[in-house]
Amino acid sequence: MISLLIVGLPILAVVIWLYLKFSPEDCQRRRNFESVVLSVLFVGGGVITFLNYESLKDTNDAAWWPVASIVSNFIFVIVTLSVSFIVRRLLAKRTEQGADRKPDNVLS
Repeated sequence: MISLLIVGLPILAVVIWLYLKFSPEDCQRRRNFESVVLSVLFVGGGVITFLNYESLKDTNDAAWWPVASIVSNFIFVIVTLSVSFIVRRLLAKRTEQGADRKPDNVLS
């Protein structure tokens, strides 16, 4: 658990910094995308916690389900924010390229 914190906290800090630092300018689209990401994080975290509890409740390791949930959610947050950062950058690049292009029917 300590090694996860020693290794994982800097990774989580970098992922959060990248996610917040390189966010697009468009407020409405940004708000929509981030609300979807936060919803995925909350729902996914709840599902992961429930699954950890259900899988460990009748075993000898039943006392460890909170630790398993913390570790699983920690990894889930890092992966989800990383994937959403990449998706957001790809979508922003695609919309920027589309905005720079002239329509085909415009005479120059």
